[in-house]
Amino acid sequence: MWLSLWKKEWQESIPRFAVIMGILLLAYAAMIYFAFTGSGYSILLGFLSVGIHTVFLFLVWALSFHGEWKGKTQWTWLNIPASGWKLVTSKLAVGFTQFLISVVLLTAVGFWTLSLFGEHAQQVEENGIAVISDALRALYPLLLGLLMSVGITLGLGAVFTILMMRIIKPFGWAVGIAVWGVFVYAIMRFTQMPVYEAMFRHGQLFDAEAQLQEAVVGSATFQLEVEEGIYLFAGEIAFELLAITAVIALFSWLMDRFVQA
Repeated sequence: MWLSLWKKEWQESIPRFAVIMGILLLAYAAMIYFAFTGSGYSILLGFLSVGIHTVFLFLVWALSFHGEWKGKTQWTWLNIPASGWKLVTSKLAVGFTQFLISVVLLTAVGFWTLSLFGEHAQQVEENGIAVISDALRALYPLLLGLLMSVGITLGLGAVFTILMMRIIKPFGWAVGIAVWGVFVYAIMRFTQMPVYEAMFRHGQLFDAEAQLQEAVVGSATFQLEVEEGIYLFAGEIAFELLAITAVIALFSWLMDRFVQA
């Protein structure tokens, strides 16, 4: 049943995914063109593309869930003989798969654009761009993790707000935004507490400072530094996965008990 729901969602999501990718591909084509001309617009469009990816999951998940009611298919969708977790996770999985596909393309185009810009920009030393590119590659796991964390947080917030709109009327949207905001704030506060450090800051996977120093070693034209103490821990990833799992479990419970067609 879950796989059938996933396939159904994938087929229905193709038009909106095509629109988003079409916009991004136009931006990538412009990035490459401006990089060939040595224009700084290529870098500006690169930042814009990354910004779009921070709201990518927000868009695809919000459109997916809201689309059931907009298309008046919620009667069928909510009455499928499947539990809430299957309904929720099939939609989330499709959106996340599309997000990963888009991130892979963004990564490839982004590094290619940097290389082209370094070759053609007269006002910038090619070696300096090469060092920046090496630094970004070194920090990529950290940057990717941050992008995914922000994107998932915004995306799940959109889903929670939509579910609240279907449970509490007419101001469910306000309740959803307020509750999600408090939840995110509470999580951020918790991650700053000693108990969080004692429980989850274990199993170091990534040292940003060490990776960056190794990437730029020997460069006489560029000096980059990272604030000491920026690490990626296996325990922190486990905590985020637990938090996401708990949120999805909440969504599933709401779907089973309270969401109405």
